[in-house]
Amino acid sequence: MKSARELLHTVVKHAGAKKVEIRLDVDGKTTGGGLVELEPEQTAKHTFRYRLEGTGLKEGLVHLIDADTLQTDDRRYFVISLRESIRTLL
Repeated sequence: MKSARELLHTVVKHAGAKKVEIRLDVDGKTTGGGLVELEPEQTAKHTFRYRLEGTGLKEGLVHLIDADTLQTDDRRYFVISLRESIRTLL
């Protein structure tokens, strides 16, 4: 079973490069990426669109590549729980 998912990630820039590469990894594999352009103290949003297969828990990571010298705050981890079916009321 494949299901389409969207993840919206907000990036805040305090220092470092103007153009920042952002990547999405799901279950250890890179599934998306792009460039975010930011000025100091500015916020930007980046939307990742991807397809996940199967059910159960999926581990993910959104991270910035070479954004600044403090790489510790350039990573955000998350977990998604996928169900086999979703019940709806019509």
